[in-house]
Amino acid sequence: MTIGRLGFLSAVLAASLSAQATAPSFTRAGVVPAQSLMPNDLVTIYGHFLDAAAACSQPASPAGGIYPTEICGTQVTVGGIPAGLLAVLEKQINLKIPSEAPTSGEVAIVVTVNGVRSQDVMVPFGKPKVILSLAGPAYVHMPVWISLKRPLPYDVWYPYGLNPGNFGGGKFEVRHSGVILKPLEIPDPPGGMAIGGLLNGSIAPTDSPRGRLPLHLQYRFDTPGKYEIRFIGTRLDFGSTPGVHEMQIHEVQVDESDWTEVELLPYSEVERSSWIQEQIAKMPSSPGLLVGDAIPGLLAIPDQLALRAILPELYHSNDLVRRYVAASLTMFDNALVAKELTSLIRDKGPTEEIARMLDQREELFQGGHRTFLAALPGFLISGSPVVQAGALQYLVWSQNHDWGKTAEFKSQLSDMVLGAAPAILESSDKIGRASCRERV
Repeated sequence: MTIGRLGFLSAVLAASLSAQATAPSFTRAGVVPAQSLMPNDLVTIYGHFLDAAAACSQPASPAGGIYPTEICGTQVTVGGIPAGLLAVLEKQINLKIPSEAPTSGEVAIVVTVNGVRSQDVMVPFGKPKVILSLAGPAYVHMPVWISLKRPLPYDVWYPYGLNPGNFGGGKFEVRHSGVILKPLEIPDPPGGMAIGGLLNGSIAPTDSPRGRLPLHLQYRFDTPGKYEIRFIGTRLDFGSTPGVHEMQIHEVQVDESDWTEVELLPYSEVERSSWIQEQIAKMPSSPGLLVGDAIPGLLAIPDQLALRAILPELYHSNDLVRRYVAASLTMFDNALVAKELTSLIRDKGPTEEIARMLDQREELFQGGHRTFLAALPGFLISGSPVVQAGALQYLVWSQNHDWGKTAEFKSQLSDMVLGAAPAILESSDKIGRASCRERV
């Protein structure tokens, strides 16, 4: 063996021994997210010497939904419990906090590489605190908006779905005179009306107000006085649960508030009636202000005054606004909705959202489907593309019902469509010409 070859091997051996003896290192500032942690949180550690010197090709694929606790000689323990590893690099480790980890106090996180251990890095564990306050003076029978300051990375941006009581990743608890109140149960809209955002996300338009939620859509307040409220924040997580190997979506609590006292003041029916008239007079046209403020505010008491205030928005140009209003009608008495909606439809015609409602619940039009069908020819030749589309959509869905499969109905359907064809074609031409002008 030559002297040069011997020197080369000595250098390689020295480098290997040096790498094995260098302890991995990181600090509290290198643990992200910065707030206190909880079991099942996804966490990233930034530091130095976090993996072995040799290149590692071991995948971090979960087996049965469970991530490996060692990758190429690197391990992480949380309070002495091995953590699942998602990725291991020289300066970064992605991991999942064990479900058995403590839920409070200071907990040691340790990185070990090929038996060489880092120092203990103490990290606080526990649910981060949400700060609650009234967004403004609150009254019984009126909207009660609650401002929320949630720890990063969570935000508040209503609405989260078509059901007005859907607050996305969170819910309120309310107690009065020491008694826990029962939350409202708002039925989901009929099948086919669902609209979704991101997992844990919001469907709010960009101009919808942020940082507050309509408490009155989860609880009804009829008695003036002091109440205590608490918010519990959750997120939907995709993974396995203890004892279950299949991957599934489950709810994980991520933060909460302390019990916070709020006071609701008296408000007369005369004052409320006047307030609703003011709201109607200054109803915004912006989709974000409608679904994120004006309409949910009017839903505090679902009575005739509120219904008459929101029904015109079934004809808004924005489909989210129309769908939100249609979904909110489940909060009102069916007979009241049928009375007001029938009158409105006879005057203005159906939209696709109205057609969907009547297809699912024909009792919302007084006289049922037969009476509505008798009025359809007029809607088909109305000259309004929105109304014509609603009428045609109802005819399409009608064929899913037993009464829509009869020879009598099919003959009636053919007569209606043929009779309205010239008006429908004329509307289509107008839309086409308008589109051409916009492109020019």
